[in-house]
Amino acid sequence: MQTQAQIYRSVRHQHPALPALSAWQHAGQKLEVDRWITRVGFAWNDSIEPRYARWCESGFDVEARLEADEHGWDLVGVDTIGEFQNRWVPGAIAHDRFNHRVLDRFVPANASYAQAHPAYGQAQYQRACAYGRDWAYRVLTVKAIRADVELGVAVLGGIESDSDEDFVTGSVFDLTAEAIQTAGLKLRELCGEC
Repeated sequence: MQTQAQIYRSVRHQHPALPALSAWQHAGQKLEVDRWITRVGFAWNDSIEPRYARWCESGFDVEARLEADEHGWDLVGVDTIGEFQNRWVPGAIAHDRFNHRVLDRFVPANASYAQAHPAYGQAQYQRACAYGRDWAYRVLTVKAIRADVELGVAVLGGIESDSDEDFVTGSVFDLTAEAIQTAGLKLRELCGEC
């Protein structure tokens, strides 16, 4: 297993513009997640969707599931990437004028910035056009269960399918803590401070 200093050096090499403190904190979090993976034996079933994993932690059976987020574009994509529409606004980009079955323009989420920085607008446009073909949104659900009773659930939607595997695993780690905390509170509420 790598040390925090080794992970730090790797992060700084991959992202030279990242401040040293942020790289050190990232390395510490990655090390913590790696230790957790080893401790609980976390592993995904395989890369075929939906992906799932099961393990025991803190007296609970824990299940993680990563699957298609059918509402991802509406809940996240429109606000972070942009949207297709028919009306023109400053910063809008023309979209396939010869196909009458599609909307005429793409408006980046930050249209005023896109107007001032055309490369940004084009990158957002290309990302939006690739949605559903090259990438999609995923939702991650982690459940804490005891005696076949679901006691705690934590959910994170809007995860891009081409996200780094470390990000997804780190999200499972964070959601597990939340689901277990919720399950513990629910169990105390049901059992009455046993």
